[in-house]
Amino acid sequence: MQPNDLVYRKAAEMLNIPEELVKKVYTEYWKEIRRLVTKDKIVEDMSEEEFNSVKRNVTIQGLGKLSCTYQQYLRKIHNIKSRTKYYEDQKDNSAS
Repeated sequence: MQPNDLVYRKAAEMLNIPEELVKKVYTEYWKEIRRLVTKDKIVEDMSEEEFNSVKRNVTIQGLGKLSCTYQQYLRKIHNIKSRTKYYEDQKDNSAS
């Protein structure tokens, strides 16, 4: 049994609703948050002003605001480029 299962069970008991419904609502809630956060595509070479104009923030009651700073954005772009280069190198090496 996973820790989440206990949370679902306890919430279901407190709200007097089925455990599967609690799990489904919880999962859909986080899918919607992910959809909102990833709605705007990450564009390479975006200036800080452009980034701030499309920046998405999501406030979750009990957790606070989820947001991304320009520095985090730059790190993400760097990681994407590094992974892409790594996989291209792997593909070239395996083709040889």
